Amino acid sequence: METIKKLKEVRPSWDQYLIQIAQLVATRSTCLRRKVGAILVKDKRILS
Repeated sequence: METIKKLKEVRPSWDQYLIQIAQLVATRSTCLRRKVGAILVKDKRILS
């Protein structure tokens, strides 16, 4: 039972997870002034 509690503490929410992906995408931006990353999501699935 404790293992499940620890897993929930470590596992990010869907919003946090998707925001982290967008932040990672931003690191590949070619613009040095604005590091922008965007993903399109519907029903927890990345469309683009």
